[in-house]
Formats: sequence, structure tokens, C-alpha cells
Amino acid sequence: MPGHRPGTEQSALAVKPGIAILLLVVVAPFLITLVSGSGFIGLADEDLPLPGDSDVYFTSWHYWWVGYAVESGLSPFSTEMRFYPETTSLMADNIGWPDVLAMTPLTLLLPSRSLHISYNAGLLFGTVMTAVAAWLLGRSWKLHPLACIALAGVIVWLPARVAHLVQHYQIANISYLLFFLAFLKMFLDSGTGRTAVLSGTAALLCGLESAYHIPLMG
Repeated sequence: MPGHRPGTEQSALAVKPGIAILLLVVVAPFLITLVSGSGFIGLADEDLPLPGDSDVYFTSWHYWWVGYAVESGLSPFSTEMRFYPETTSLMADNIGWPDVLAMTPLTLLLPSRSLHISYNAGLLFGTVMTAVAAWLLGRSWKLHPLACIALAGVIVWLPARVAHLVQHYQIANISYLLFFLAFLKMFLDSGTGRTAVLSGTAALLCGLESAYHIPLMG
């Protein structure tokens, strides 16, 4: 057939099981760790002591506060609860705003005693998004689809990223940084306005996720 490239069907057929394997590699170990209730990743379903210094309880408070503020008609970006009666801005806090806001509907549906579900769902959301963004980054460099799937699996389980899941979820979610790099490469290749908008949006989300990611965009 005109324009047909040999091996295209084989590549396409190989991608589907590859994606299924990627999802298992990304999601299964993550869910097993969460369900164990150990608190190693995410917030344990019981108030278990965590060894050493941990920001898990403070960062889970971010989820509760944003849900409470939205439900009460308050601004989620400032609060009096930190240093009452003085109002304190939360914009300078290292809060992963895209994650927290994406999980706000779930937070509103859950009773306060089940807050760990929303927080842990946010960790899973960031992990899956990182896998998708890593796959897209590989595709932007025209890697083979299966190579992109392998790349996504490796990036998701990088020790440096997984270590931050223990405390600093907003640093662990590097998906918006990867989306920015992927869309930037597409823009440099095509020069289209669509890819420029997508890369700019990803850059904004990257900065809102964590200020630590901003220098990496340079």
C-alpha cells in the first residue's frame, strides 16, 4: 500500500500489551504498598508513628484544607489556621497545587476520617501522570513505542523519585516537567501555536507543582 511502512502493524500490536504491562508495573506495586497501610508510601489508614522527620501529615493537611475551603466558600490559597488570627498565604508553601485541586472533588466526597484516601489517590494520580508524560517525552523524540513504554517504567520507579513519595509528593510528581519538555520538543520540531500553548501550560503547572522544578525547565 502507498505510504505503508513495513512492521507498522507489528509495532501497533506490540504497543497494546506493552501499555498493559506498563500500567501493571506502575500501579500494582504502588497499590500493594498503599493497601498494606504501612505508611511507607502515602498516609497510613491508622495513626501510626513514622520514624524520623516526616512531612506526610502536614502535606495531607493541604488536601483537607483545600477541600474545606472550597466547601466553605473560602480562598484555598490563604488561611488563618496556621498563625491565628493572622492570615497566612499558602502560595509560598511547597504545595502541589495541581494534585491537590485535582483531588478536591474526592476530598469533598470523603468523611474527614478517610482523608488518607484522597491523599494517597493524589500520589497515585501523580505517578500515573508521570508515566504518561515520560511516554510522551519518548514519543516526542520519535523513539519506538515499546522503548517509550520502557522509558516510562524506568522514570516512574527511579529511586530518587520514589524516595520523595515518602514525604515530598510535590517533588515526586515530575509529570508536568516531563510534559513541558515533550511539548517543547514538539514545538521546536513543528513551530505550531498549539504546541507552544501546551508547553506554556505545562510550564505553569510545573511551577505550581513545586518551585524545585522551575530551574530544571531552564
